[in-house]
Amino acid sequence: MVLLINKADFIKYNAVAKGVESYRLDTFIQEAQFIDLKCAMGDSMYYDVLANISNAEYANLINGSTFTAADGIEKEHYGLKAVLVYFAWSRYTLKGSVIDTSFSMVQKTNDWSQPVSSATKRDIRDESRQIAFSHWEMVKEYLNVSNFPAWRKAGSGCSGKSNNNCKTKIRVLR
Repeated sequence: MVLLINKADFIKYNAVAKGVESYRLDTFIQEAQFIDLKCAMGDSMYYDVLANISNAEYANLINGSTFTAADGIEKEHYGLKAVLVYFAWSRYTLKGSVIDTSFSMVQKTNDWSQPVSSATKRDIRDESRQIAFSHWEMVKEYLNVSNFPAWRKAGSGCSGKSNNNCKTKIRVLR
């Protein structure tokens, strides 16, 4: 799967520890991209973006840009990368500190720190998802005034609106 973001993209929006290996983040990026972003965009637009990731016409959608909205106001959106960073961060927040070892799943601790509570992690996750959805609303507004045939395609699940066909529910076990 082609990933739209990588560890370097997090720096613009969120602080990720230098010691976090890229391959660990990639798991959460892949989940966020395939589940959250695909759900928001609908299948047609999602696969269209992946197929055209290197197409210059998609650069503004992926990286962000200013645009004139339907109401005539000049606006700015931060692109799919921002949306995806916050979705991936919300996933990383809950499970990023859990390490699989040959003895079981562990959460690392030391004498100078302690892990944050599960409730705090859930709060951070929820806030990150809210930020992701806020960024998505601006990207959606950009898509509605842009010429992306897959976005307008009938039956894509989007048609310029939020994807109500998405039934994905993410449940956190306690």
